[in-house]
Amino acid sequence: MLINDQLSVVQTGKHLIRQSESSIVGHYEQGIEIAYLRLQAKDNYFLLEIDWHLSTVPTMPIAVFSHLLCDDTLIAQADGPPLGRAYPFDLWPKDTTWRDYRIFIPTSVPSMSCIRAFVGLYDPTTGERYEVLLSNGDVVDGLYVNIG
Repeated sequence: MLINDQLSVVQTGKHLIRQSESSIVGHYEQGIEIAYLRLQAKDNYFLLEIDWHLSTVPTMPIAVFSHLLCDDTLIAQADGPPLGRAYPFDLWPKDTTWRDYRIFIPTSVPSMSCIRAFVGLYDPTTGERYEVLLSNGDVVDGLYVNIG
């Protein structure tokens, strides 16, 4: 990956031991859970960390959409299968948890105060977003995360 015109090696993921079910942020009916979300501002890029837990191996194509927004305007995106496109969900064993790192390098950032990420799952053949059930019972097509 090029960051500031220099070739950089970027870690795309890390295998984790699942902590507890109480930490689940959202649950997909396809058997995938989001256990953790964090967006960080780095020197010249933004890093989104997503902990995915697979409770059932999916039988349909599933990819991740991850959008960096300024308010509601898309300024960068890092869509595709998890772990740098190297390890799609359908290859994971059941009951596996990975931290997926998504790097955003926007061409410009209007203001740090407007920055947030929007993340979720979709069918890469149709573009249809999968719904996620939140811990409060709401059903949405993606999750927002602010810098923090």
